[in-house]
Amino acid sequence: MKMAPGWRRAAAEAGANDVGQQQQQQHGYLTLSFYRFVRLPPPEATAKAEQAALEAEAEQIAAGRRAARLESLRQELLADWREVGVVGRVYVAEEGVNAQLSVPAHRLAEFRATLARRPAVFGDTQELYLNFTGDGRPTAQAAFRKLRVKVRSQIVSAQDELSFPALLRPNDRDDELAEGCGHDKEEEDDEGDVNATSGASAAGGKPGRHLTVDEWHAQMQSPDAVIVDVRNHYESEVGRFEGALTPNVSTYKESFSLIREMLRGKEDKPVLMYCTGGIRCEKMSLFLHEHGFSNVNQLKGGIVTYAREVKERGLQSRFKGKNFCFDDRLGEPVTEDMLSVCHQCGSPCNDHTNCRNDACSHLFIQCPSCRETHKGAPELSSP
Repeated sequence: MKMAPGWRRAAAEAGANDVGQQQQQQHGYLTLSFYRFVRLPPPEATAKAEQAALEAEAEQIAAGRRAARLESLRQELLADWREVGVVGRVYVAEEGVNAQLSVPAHRLAEFRATLARRPAVFGDTQELYLNFTGDGRPTAQAAFRKLRVKVRSQIVSAQDELSFPALLRPNDRDDELAEGCGHDKEEEDDEGDVNATSGASAAGGKPGRHLTVDEWHAQMQSPDAVIVDVRNHYESEVGRFEGALTPNVSTYKESFSLIREMLRGKEDKPVLMYCTGGIRCEKMSLFLHEHGFSNVNQLKGGIVTYAREVKERGLQSRFKGKNFCFDDRLGEPVTEDMLSVCHQCGSPCNDHTNCRNDACSHLFIQCPSCRETHKGAPELSSP
């Protein structure tokens, strides 16, 4: 089975960038995430100059200024969030920001203040939806080991030839978008909710309709509904909605053409998409609209919000198993259902691990017994 390329063992980063863990541990950490599609503005001092450059068709100069603005934002966020003791992964791009963070619980107000200082980036922080994982209570350990902020071409990687301006139109939607469970992205180096029903992209696409838990459950009852998991195979292997199509892909980029092929002939059927927290469904919904699908829907807030709400309301979860996470936890149980087996012995298991062979580093499922059996034998760790 093809495994996730480029995945690095979390333990390789142990000890890096401590950020005062001893001080934080007595209060615990809140793990949260958010994303926002927004056209990031240039600095005020260079706005007129950039406009003049564009009018003079000096695109190279303008592009350099935009890159400088993103680098400046990266440095600002690093400085501010390190000061507050935040750890996690953040991507900034011309299309917005995607962040998955662990914040010291006693410094949450300070963290919110750093967002409020940048309304052009984060919008109205009173409305900004921070999607807290689990039950929203502090945990003893952070889900990440250090803070990394990177400039990328996109905040979630999609097909390069596609453009998604509909996601950059704040008047058509609820700007603040929630992600969750550490990371809803691709592998570490492959770049891993709007309520929009209108707004066209250059190719005619538009965001999908966002469904609440009750709406999602109702739509699942339709015999015509097609449920699609917009995640990678190793994520759906350990947890998924009943009856969902689960593409056998290792990266988000691979899923576009495969999902379109899997849905061929169902252009008029209600398509129900879900992912960890929503961001992958945003671009996939535009893609499907552009290719003739007329009834595209997605689970609002993704599995993270769904799992929290069904627990709080005492509802029966239609999602079974574990919600995979791209952080040190590698997953959060939603139900006790065991959907997967150990890749080495075939016994029921849903625990991912990374191969100890540095030349391999594949992510695979391994039970405690096999982990102990192959301890100290890295050449036998990965099947």
